Amino acid sequence: MSQPILFEKNGRIAGLYELSKTITEEDIINAIKEFEERDRDIESYGNSSGYDLIYNGLTYPPKPIFGLALSKAIDFTVTSKHFSGGIGSPCFRRIQKLGFNIEAKKDASLSERKAWTNEELKDSVKTYLYFLSHDFVQDKATKKQFYNELSLKYGRSSKAYEFRMQNISFVFELLGRNWVKGLKPKQNITNNQITLIEKYIAECENKPFENLASFEMEVKQSLDDEHIQKPTGSQKPKQSTVSTVVYERSAKVKAWVLKRAKGVCECCNSPAPFETSDNRPFLEVHHLVRLVDGGSDTPENCVATCPNCHRLLHFGKNKDVLTNQLINRL
Repeated sequence: MSQPILFEKNGRIAGLYELSKTITEEDIINAIKEFEERDRDIESYGNSSGYDLIYNGLTYPPKPIFGLALSKAIDFTVTSKHFSGGIGSPCFRRIQKLGFNIEAKKDASLSERKAWTNEELKDSVKTYLYFLSHDFVQDKATKKQFYNELSLKYGRSSKAYEFRMQNISFVFELLGRNWVKGLKPKQNITNNQITLIEKYIAECENKPFENLASFEMEVKQSLDDEHIQKPTGSQKPKQSTVSTVVYERSAKVKAWVLKRAKGVCECCNSPAPFETSDNRPFLEVHHLVRLVDGGSDTPENCVATCPNCHRLLHFGKNKDVLTNQLINRL
């Protein structure tokens, strides 16, 4: 559309209700269809905690439906941070104006809407870390048993803890760490909660808190900002001192893995990208199961890779699939 999109200082779209008048009933229906086609998983949007949009007898979270519809109507990717939901919001008003019903969730009790305490969040992190442990596998317990225990302790539904675990998965993803299978990362979480979760992870693992997740979240949000201005940066960045946990590694294991590779990346099978000053092919050694996740420092758990594949194994979309292929190959 020709009308420029303006933003408030907090990053939200200005004049949202007037802008939303471009949304038609058909746009909402198409947004619902797209929501279903994408397995009800829209990046930056979470599950509605208090209200449902009712269509054809099924329930949908109003905010992502509105966001998808508005994105199509104004030809601009509208994310969760660009507007708020709730009764009286432009989002709810426009949906209702078009004849759709929005109802309070039947199970949305006052206890469900209360703020999460630090103790409750820390207990959730402890439980999540247990899900990652070998003890959880050996105990043959189910995640739902732990959700129920947390529910009895804090008076919130067990489903709420499953959603919170997915938030913790999102923090693990920001940290470049493997998250619990079956708990796909969900981004509907505040920056303050991201910081707290990383802090509690560090405390539970007896490691220093480095505040990396909130930094990566800010990077992610800035990448999504289509109107970002060139920053001035800092001529004299502040310094901070943190203690770090360093794992002892075997030089012989690294050397053996590099020799095994014979100058060829064991991931993409391409020659090393360059030679070092002592005329050796440059490859990096990657632990398939990271040391921080309990992996061993052995040749069987190591692979020699080019720098690009090394980053791919840490941050790539299909890193888990690729890692398993390498494990089976070695």
